[in-house]
Amino acid sequence: SSLSEEDKFELAQTVYYICFNELIRQVSVQCIERGALISKLWKAYISLIESVSEHCNNRIGVITNNYEIRLEKMHTLYEKEKEVLNIAIEKRQGEIEKLKKENLEIEETLELTTKKLNNETDAIEEEKGKRHFLSQQYEVLKEKYEKANNEVEGLKRDLQEARENEEYSRNRSLEAIRENRLLLRNSEEDKGPEGKDAFGIEASSHESIPPTTEVIKKEERKEEEKEGGIEMETQTYKKEGVDFEFQTETQETIIP
Repeated sequence: SSLSEEDKFELAQTVYYICFNELIRQVSVQCIERGALISKLWKAYISLIESVSEHCNNRIGVITNNYEIRLEKMHTLYEKEKEVLNIAIEKRQGEIEKLKKENLEIEETLELTTKKLNNETDAIEEEKGKRHFLSQQYEVLKEKYEKANNEVEGLKRDLQEARENEEYSRNRSLEAIRENRLLLRNSEEDKGPEGKDAFGIEASSHESIPPTTEVIKKEERKEEEKEGGIEMETQTYKKEGVDFEFQTETQETIIP
């Protein structure tokens, strides 16, 4: 059991050779022709076995040679692939290291961005609070402004009404002055030589002249004293129990 296959084959071949030679000898004792035939058959069988063995050996050599060639080619291809793979692995390792560095940078940037975003969020919330406070202040100021604006509009209307009333009072006073001047002129024209008017009635004394006529006479005396002069004078007239004070433009007037 410890013999190899080749050793077993050689041993079996030796045993068979000895057995067939003894068998041929015994047959040849009884019949020489039969012994010669068996010897020829044995030799032919041995020759066939040897040719088959040689053919197998040649075939095994060819197969072994082809195997070795293919093995060498495969080994060469393996070395080339191994070199290419080593280069690719080195390249991938370089890329992996680069990606690791980029990943670390991205993580640091993300952390900084997160902190900055949190700070900005806090600032935004604070700004929202300020805006809400300013919005409330704006609404309060808006209400105050609208109230003040309404008050201003009311004061403007009151001022406009006061100006209109003042203008109306001034026009009424001027009309009254013109009427009094006209009446004064007509009364002076109607006076007689003895101080009587056209109906023989004596002229009224100075105290009997109404306040408006007295003021007109004072104005006319001033106008006679100033020849051609124009003067702005503040006068107060009493009419219907109401005092009117305004500036009038006096001009020299020649009474006919």
